[in-house]
Amino acid sequence: MYSWFGRPTGRSEDTTRNLKRVIPLNPNCIIIMKQASVITGSSSKKTIDLKNIILEIIIALLVILWIYTGLLKLLDYDETKFQMGRSPFIQHIAGLTAFAIPVFELIIAGLLIFKTTRFIGLLASFFLMVVFTGYIYAMLHYSYYVPCSCGGVLAALSWEDHLIFNALYSLLALIGIFLHNGVKR
Repeated sequence: MYSWFGRPTGRSEDTTRNLKRVIPLNPNCIIIMKQASVITGSSSKKTIDLKNIILEIIIALLVILWIYTGLLKLLDYDETKFQMGRSPFIQHIAGLTAFAIPVFELIIAGLLIFKTTRFIGLLASFFLMVVFTGYIYAMLHYSYYVPCSCGGVLAALSWEDHLIFNALYSLLALIGIFLHNGVKR
């Protein structure tokens, strides 16, 4: 074992583990923790823990997004249906999409919450975000009229910002898929 200053000490692994729990997280302590993990041979566990933390953050962000947008669209169904009816690409199925999309978003949130269905939820999140991103791209480049069917905080975004937002969430979902496959359950 090594001391705070990198000098060898006679401490056992148990003492080092206990110190890790007590040490506040600051840059110096993180370096010491890395040194201790290399010495004790627990670096692979730390890598898995970091992957798991990142995966949980991604899942939390997706769950928040899907619950927020799904509930918002269902609670303001008439406005959602009206705005979707103004879209040149989906105006003929606006009633169906105004109901189906938020229900699907809430189902995806439910899939993400439970560990047994989490991978399916990540795949569905990626698929839906790619579809939404493609839809926004098509609206920006090929539509004669660009309606606003989003509500709440997302309505404040421009269509270009919304495209970036959706692309980033698509990337997050894809990273989540890869992390889920890499983290041993």
